[in-house]
Amino acid sequence: MTEKPDLERTLAPLKQFQRDTVAHVARRLWKDQDTSDRFLVADEVGLGKTLVGRGVIAEAIEHLWDIEERIDIVYICSNAQIARQNLAKLIPGGTHVPHADRLTLLLRNIAEFQSRKLNYISFTPGTSFTVGETGGRADERVLLYHLLRRGWSKEEMTSKAWPKFFRGGTGRESFTAQMKAFNRGSITGEVAEAFVDDLETAPAIDSEYKSLADEIWGVAHEQFAYLRGDPDPDLRRYRDRLIGRMRNLVAHASIRALEPDLIILDEFHRFKVLLDDENPEAELAKALFKQPTAKVLMLSATPFSMYTLPDEPEGADHYQDFFSTVKFLLGGHKNSNDEVEVQLKSLASDLETMRTAAVSTENSIDAGKAARDRVQGLLTRVMSRVERLASTPDRDGMLTEVSVPVNVTSSDLIAYAGTQGIADSLGRERGRRDIFELWRSSPYLFNIMENYQVKQAFKRALESPDPSVRAKVSEAVKQAHGLLNWSDLDGYRPLDAGNAKMRALLEDTVDGGAWKLAWLPPSLPYYSPDGVFADEALQTFTKRLVFSAWTVAPKAIASVLSYEVERRGVAAVAPDRRYPDRATVNPIRQPRNEEATRTLHLKRCSSPLLSSRNCATPFRSHKNSATAGTTCPA
Repeated sequence: MTEKPDLERTLAPLKQFQRDTVAHVARRLWKDQDTSDRFLVADEVGLGKTLVGRGVIAEAIEHLWDIEERIDIVYICSNAQIARQNLAKLIPGGTHVPHADRLTLLLRNIAEFQSRKLNYISFTPGTSFTVGETGGRADERVLLYHLLRRGWSKEEMTSKAWPKFFRGGTGRESFTAQMKAFNRGSITGEVAEAFVDDLETAPAIDSEYKSLADEIWGVAHEQFAYLRGDPDPDLRRYRDRLIGRMRNLVAHASIRALEPDLIILDEFHRFKVLLDDENPEAELAKALFKQPTAKVLMLSATPFSMYTLPDEPEGADHYQDFFSTVKFLLGGHKNSNDEVEVQLKSLASDLETMRTAAVSTENSIDAGKAARDRVQGLLTRVMSRVERLASTPDRDGMLTEVSVPVNVTSSDLIAYAGTQGIADSLGRERGRRDIFELWRSSPYLFNIMENYQVKQAFKRALESPDPSVRAKVSEAVKQAHGLLNWSDLDGYRPLDAGNAKMRALLEDTVDGGAWKLAWLPPSLPYYSPDGVFADEALQTFTKRLVFSAWTVAPKAIASVLSYEVERRGVAAVAPDRRYPDRATVNPIRQPRNEEATRTLHLKRCSSPLLSSRNCATPFRSHKNSATAGTTCPA
């Protein structure tokens, strides 16, 4: 006998905002006077929608335990492996029927779970709800054979025509073995008789036959009984269409036998086609959702598109996507199609009123607020959403804002003046080249930036056939202070950050000792940290996420910080070492003894500034320059 799961024990691990969501969903699905048949939980990513689903399942069981003889929970997920993982978190009690990746195979388990109080059944939409008119898998055809054998009679199914008819492309011995291994006791007489009745009332493909059952019988006995070898392509396609029709009927029979009490659609935005009543591919899903006892819980952080991008496929419309989702949520057993359409029109009108009020005079504000309240009243009946900011008491989103002081030095301003001087020397037909915003995000601009127009103009000026152009640029470079000095880099001498923001980032990370760490300290160590990892200040060091609108910023940050980390590391072990003194080793050392173990030597990854030293020299002589010997950045 199945033991009733403990509701409070199931809800205990949930945080308060998750418990609030569970309580609201339970009220809307089962407890309110104007209950809904469908509900959407659209909590932001990472806030535990799976735990909310577990809580809703527990509430469903608590509500239905003394009402229903059997409680069936159906879980639909786009991936079978994910379904198995999530079910382990979702199930508060009961028995999980092995994942039925196809509805057409569920009848094998009907007798098993009809005897249980509580069952969990999982499906994947790609294989369960798209049957088509094909022959399907061998195990599906074996099930069809035994359904007919139980629904008709053993005598009627003794003909050799039937194994030939159902074998399809499977080998004779393999198919025969599967037929014999099938558990005949898994099919109840009631299910088999209902399936045969469906065949008797289903229309035939060929109008020559009065029903699908008559057609299957006729084709099997007339064309397969004395068939030698494989059927010709036309007969094979005809046979597959007949089996496809049978598989479709079996899927519908499985849905009727299932009697789902709660259907969970996890990450349903991945298979939204199932929500479209007018789509033929959604026929089986529609039949499942329309079961008299079925309540639907939808889980997705992105249930509909927030906006439509210009490069999205033709026909994509975020507005229509939103209304399609709401239309499905408002549907169900209680609302007719006409009632749903009336509610959607009212929703569209209220949204338009809100848009108008947002851009109009104060006279329309009251109308906009009233429309907003009506929209909220309608949507909160069928959906809820918790965002990260709202999930914490102080609405900080579990984030801490730290103000980092940024100090501009005189050397920064001198470097800016020199860099702007180089840009001014390039000339421009329309206005001057203002690099102020670039300078705010990166030091050593003419050394580090690459594909900016000002850098391209700089390169063209250096290669100009006009000596006066080259001379003007060379003089600006000679006077500038915001450029790298390779002799300083070769000697591993300290590098000025050259930028207020870069200096603040350097102080926040490298100056705090982070250069000593080969990797970030573990946030939950299993052992007591040792060495530099034992430093209390470094134990709390974590990653930094830097945002910038400029392409040059990531390269600048990586270059300057990497150089400083390498410089300090070298100074700690070899204070007098220079960059050209570095050793070059073959990364894979092959021992003379072939039986010996090969060793892999990993070179320390050099700073981008230093590693590019040999391939792109930032100062080079220009023989054609008006001022011979003047050096310029590359």
